[in-house]
Parts: sequence; C-alpha cells; structure tokens
Amino acid sequence: MKGKGLFSAYIALSSLPDTAEMVVSVSRYITTHLLSEPPFDNPLSARRGYARALMSRGHIRAGVRELPQPDSSVGALFAEAAMLGAVPAADVAERYRRRLEGPVVVPIVMAFPWWTMHRDTGSLRIAARRADSLARWSSNPATRAQARYASLSAAAYLQLAARDTTGALARFLALPRDLCPICFLDRLTLAQLLIERRQNQDAMRILRVDHPTWTITPSPTAILWTLLRGRAAERLKQKELALQSYAWVTGMWRKPDPELQPYVTEAREGLARLTAERN
Repeated sequence: MKGKGLFSAYIALSSLPDTAEMVVSVSRYITTHLLSEPPFDNPLSARRGYARALMSRGHIRAGVRELPQPDSSVGALFAEAAMLGAVPAADVAERYRRRLEGPVVVPIVMAFPWWTMHRDTGSLRIAARRADSLARWSSNPATRAQARYASLSAAAYLQLAARDTTGALARFLALPRDLCPICFLDRLTLAQLLIERRQNQDAMRILRVDHPTWTITPSPTAILWTLLRGRAAERLKQKELALQSYAWVTGMWRKPDPELQPYVTEAREGLARLTAERN
C-alpha cells in the first residue's frame, strides 16, 4: 500500500501548482525508496522522474544534473533544457557533436532547435545531408522513414536559421507528422512562428490540445506550450482560457531558474491584465 500511495501522491501532485512543490519531495523520496511496480521500480526511472519533477517546477539546472544516461546526451529533457538556455553552450555543442557522429535518425531532431538558435548551420547541413542519404539507401523501412523526417526537419530549421521565416513556416507546415508523432519541438517551433506572424487561429489549432509528450509530469516545454496557448487565447479574446493558462504557468514556475524568468513575467503580467479587465 505504501508504494501505491506514493505513486498516487506523485500523480496527484504532478500538475498541481502548489507552493510547497510537494511533487519534488515525493519524487526525491522515491529515488531512495524504490516502488515495487513501474515506472519507479528501478534507480534509472526513479531518477528520471525526480529530474522531470524538478524541471516541471522551473528548476531546469538541478533537473539536468539528475538526468541519467542516455538522457543527458540528446534525450528530450536534455534538449528542452538546452533550448531554454539552462545548459552551458559549450557542453551542449560537444554533446550534440558526438551524437552527430551516430545515425541521423529521429533522436537527433531534438538538437535542431538549439543549432538554429546558435546559427550552427554547419551541423544542420551535416544532419540534413546524412539523413537524406540514409532515407535513400537504408535497407530498413522504419529507418528510411525516420531519416526522411529528419532530413525535412533539418531543411526547415536551415531556413529558419537563415531568417527566412516565410520559407521555414511553409516547410514546418508540410512536415509529415505521422513519421514522427513525438517530434514535439518541431510542433512548438511551428506554433511560435505562427504566433510571431499573428496567425493566432492557426497557432491555437496546435496549442489547444495538450503538449504532445504530456505524461504524468509536464516537461519544461509543456509549461512554455501553455504560455503560448495563453498568448494566442488572449489575442483571440478567449479570456477564460488565457487566464487559466497564465495562472497555471505562474503556479508551476513560482521560483524558476533565471533563464525562465521572462516567460514567468509575461504570464504574471497577462494574468494581472486579464484579472483587472474582469474586475
């Protein structure tokens, strides 16, 4: 019962914006008192759960330190932390460089936003070229499909890195989502582009649903996803949805790392603005 109770508590607290951040305490306890059933029945998954809990509360740096291998190379959580600026650039560049030496299939797509932000078109071009080759010549159909998606995604980010937002937007819209349903950073990038161009209805079609990788505990970009939903909703005069979105972001990231502070400031200002309008 104790194990089931702990797991139930973890689930109940995971998305609850409580001031005490109890999910962090519960998940830390589980790392030294493993449960008898998945997903916290082994040290690696327990540490990953603890890392995810920390990062969901805006403690990205601390969460990265808890990530077990191979998550700390190009795993989704590491990629999110890197994209949010919570990992030293030299460290990210080296880890991604090593990963680029391996097969260019779907996991490497996680590196594309960071390379784009840092104008590393060289790495993007290498990834695009090698993915295209793998898509043409691999004997494995699944590998060919993944490599094709990676090639198309790299081409979209290359245009974005060149500041061709019109061309990049067209390529992101054309990405075959069925080849990579879990490539959520591409969906996030697309939503950001649509909002920047004030295509708020189109952005809302993406953002109205939950983050593509939402599991028990929201990831860092799930919080950002919700902030973007609030921004689009406010522009579309969907005030209740905007209020809910802003409130949840501020509740989840009460004391975030400095890199996240601009997002929290936007959410707090939006919440104050809409609350004043309501009153």
